[in-house]
Amino acid sequence: MRWRNRFQWPREVAGGRMFRSDIKVLATTDLDRLTEAAVSNPRWSAEGRPDWLRRNRDEIKSIFMTIYGSEGRNVLRCLVMIKMNDDATWKFTLDLDRADFERLPDASPAQVVSLAHAHLYTYPSLDLDPEQQAGWDRAMEAAVQSALKRERPSAGE
Repeated sequence: MRWRNRFQWPREVAGGRMFRSDIKVLATTDLDRLTEAAVSNPRWSAEGRPDWLRRNRDEIKSIFMTIYGSEGRNVLRCLVMIKMNDDATWKFTLDLDRADFERLPDASPAQVVSLAHAHLYTYPSLDLDPEQQAGWDRAMEAAVQSALKRERPSAGE
């Protein structure tokens, strides 16, 4: 399947309004340029994290962006998601011109799946039900006792 020719991004609700749900992939140079544009525009309040970006740019593994809302006719408030070389993840907002957003490349299907899996892994686990926890505790205690018996030979051996 050719992603760009057949796939159409669905629309999502952000800030109570419907927006396209495009996920864009950026190079660090793209983020530099877009951050500089946001900082230099006195009408835009979401300027990204310019100081953080200068300090951490060499440790960035991947950058994704999606629309978070609208700040005017041709101004988008976007959510920037960054994954670092150590797998730490960060997000922040950045205002940008709609045309600049349109020029960014779409994330590939593989990148979207990878991003989805990374998100799914952040879901917290539910604790075991009390009966399940008691069974788990008993199984772990039995495993510890068995390991201790293997380590300590009996007196007759």
